[in-house]
Amino acid sequence: MMKYTRYPTLSAFREDWEETLARDEVVANLFFACLHGEDRIETGFWGASAVNGDGTLLSIRRGDKGMVVYHTGEGVADLCARLVRGMEEDDYWPDQYIGPAGTVGELVRRINALGVRRYGVAMNQRVHALRAVKPVPEAEGFFAQVTEMGDCLVDYDMDFQREVRNTVTRQEVEKQVRHMIGEGRLYGWRLGEKIVSIAMKTRETPHGQFISRVYTPAEERGRGYATSCVAALSRLVLREGNEYCGLFTDLDNPISNHIYKKMGYEPVCDFTLYRLEGDPK
Repeated sequence: MMKYTRYPTLSAFREDWEETLARDEVVANLFFACLHGEDRIETGFWGASAVNGDGTLLSIRRGDKGMVVYHTGEGVADLCARLVRGMEEDDYWPDQYIGPAGTVGELVRRINALGVRRYGVAMNQRVHALRAVKPVPEAEGFFAQVTEMGDCLVDYDMDFQREVRNTVTRQEVEKQVRHMIGEGRLYGWRLGEKIVSIAMKTRETPHGQFISRVYTPAEERGRGYATSCVAALSRLVLREGNEYCGLFTDLDNPISNHIYKKMGYEPVCDFTLYRLEGDPK
């Protein structure tokens, strides 16, 4: 028997499902970016679950752009069909969907079949986890927390956003960078006074923390700066008491996937990001 629940608040969703998500927290990591945010439908929250005797499908609006999904057990096709009916009832069609490749692929296939909106693959990704940093060659320079704003940081993040196919304004990026620095989450590899690679701490899970926004400007690539920066930040995350450090990679970038594997990152699950076709975001 299928049970569908549309949650009126984030706290209600969290009460029912946080424990379930925590049992598979690396795969469900994106949910933990949502679980302590806004708590009212009026501010854009949307969450639902579909449960039957075979499995469970969870969905939550992620940020202001779209939905993250998670599935455990069997019966993903029937569960996705019920979730799509729920979205039809609410006339709720976000601009993007992300989740484990098989789950979100089935969901988007059913949405596209309705003909209301059409979504295409924006990025194929893989989530990794590391529990111990393997020795890697260290580049010239040193690792340090970024504590002061600089134009180069905005330039770097603008380029990063383009590489991951996001469309943002320079004003938006500058605000984000200042926020990262203010929260003490941005780090860099320095060569003298120059920052030649950056990475940041992002969402926390019950037993770990993720790294994101890894970027080295084109003119500084091939010198090991990103490897050194990510390895140093991964060691820091583990020293701070986390059981693991996680990150996403772009499957279309075999070089970065190889580098992360060398330092100890192990693949956990493939993800797919779908976006509304014709949407520059």
